[in-house]
Amino acid sequence: MPAVVGVRRNLLITINWVEDNWVEDNWVEDNWVEDNWVEDNWVEDNWVEDNWVEDNWVEDNWVEDNWVEDNWVEDNWVEDNWVEDNWVEDNWVEDNWVEDNWVEDNWVEDNWVEDNWVEDNWVEDNWVEDNWVEDNWVEDNWVEDNWVEDNWVEDNWVEDNWVEDNWVEDNWVEDNWVEDNWVEDNWVEDNWVEDNWVG
Repeated sequence: MPAVVGVRRNLLITINWVEDNWVEDNWVEDNWVEDNWVEDNWVEDNWVEDNWVEDNWVEDNWVEDNWVEDNWVEDNWVEDNWVEDNWVEDNWVEDNWVEDNWVEDNWVEDNWVEDNWVEDNWVEDNWVEDNWVEDNWVEDNWVEDNWVEDNWVEDNWVEDNWVEDNWVEDNWVEDNWVEDNWVEDNWVEDNWVEDNWVG
């Protein structure tokens, strides 16, 4: 992200390295960036307000029509991330590692994520509201039309999970381990699971 002059407060840009960065119609207000490394970043119509980023590393990131408000990111590493029409409000992420993540039409509000590791995650039309995740590890997870509201997950490990049209409301899961789980048209409301193992 290029240095922005004339915003509401002084910006501190430290050790900022940008190569082949293309930005069109980018609007940034009150953006604070420290130790940001960006290579081959393409951004079109990106709107960011009150965004705080520390130690953010991005390579080959393509973003179109991305709207972010009050986003706080620390130690975020993203490689080959493609995002289209992504809307995020009040998103707090710490130690988030994402590789080869493809997201289309993803809407997230009040999402808190700590120590989240995602590899080869494909999400289309995913809607998440008030989702709290801690120590969540996901590999090769494919989700289409997944709607989650008030979902609290702690220590959840998922590998090769394929879900289509899954609707979950008020789902609380602790220490849930799932491998090779295929679910289609699953509707769950007020489901509480502790120490559940499925293989």
